[in-house]
Amino acid sequence: MLFRQCADAVVEYFGAEGRDRLDGGDQIFWDYVASGLPFTLHLEHGVGISVIAGEPTAECEALVRRIAEVLVNRVGT
Repeated sequence: MLFRQCADAVVEYFGAEGRDRLDGGDQIFWDYVASGLPFTLHLEHGVGISVIAGEPTAECEALVRRIAEVLVNRVGT
């Protein structure tokens, strides 16, 4: 449920568009693009939710930091 709230938040706050989804037994990977930059929202049961930059660029890493701040401050509160 919290993962879905995070996914909804990246769409709402960043205008992210969903690309691919891979749902496994213990892990979920949902790929998005926001402002032309790719990133992955990842859930690993027992570990938590993470946001992974899709490119090794400063712009993509900055986007991931902004997304993480929004998720920490606004989701699940």
